[in-house]
Amino acid sequence: MTNRTRSATLLGAACLVAVAGCGSDPKPKVLPSLSSTPSTTATSTTSPGSVEAEVEAAVRHYFDVANEALLTGRTGELKSLSSSECPCRDLVRQIDKAFQGGGRMQGASFRITSLKVHDLRNKTAATEVSARVAPYKILAAGGEVLEQSSGGQLRADFSLVREGAQWLVVQSVDLSA
Repeated sequence: MTNRTRSATLLGAACLVAVAGCGSDPKPKVLPSLSSTPSTTATSTTSPGSVEAEVEAAVRHYFDVANEALLTGRTGELKSLSSSECPCRDLVRQIDKAFQGGGRMQGASFRITSLKVHDLRNKTAATEVSARVAPYKILAAGGEVLEQSSGGQLRADFSLVREGAQWLVVQSVDLSA
């Protein structure tokens, strides 16, 4: 396996883990509430349709945060959505490394092609997500191509837990294998 192929494979794997969240942290970070106004009603009075929409919005937000970090190199918000021990920090490390010394990532992004909420029970839910990982290049400060990837497909199942008014991504299973 060449260095470029290995690096592209590592970044693709890091992307999968990063969007997956992690289940080993006893205090996972909270995804923001996605309702436009704070709710004063108890969770038990929320209709299943609106809960499903909240779960979908939370997962989409996670992908949006990952895309912003891939574009800008600013990983602070992405870090805040995961524990320091989480393997999902691999994506953060890859982004930080790419932007170190003035480098950048060109074209890297996720585009969700399908997202299906399922197994919605009380304060837990799961989502099956497919996303296109766009072709990308990692460029040095001077524009030299250090690595490149033809992109690919992400297919994973995410488990979420409701904590207060927030949904936490707590686990992921790679469905592409």
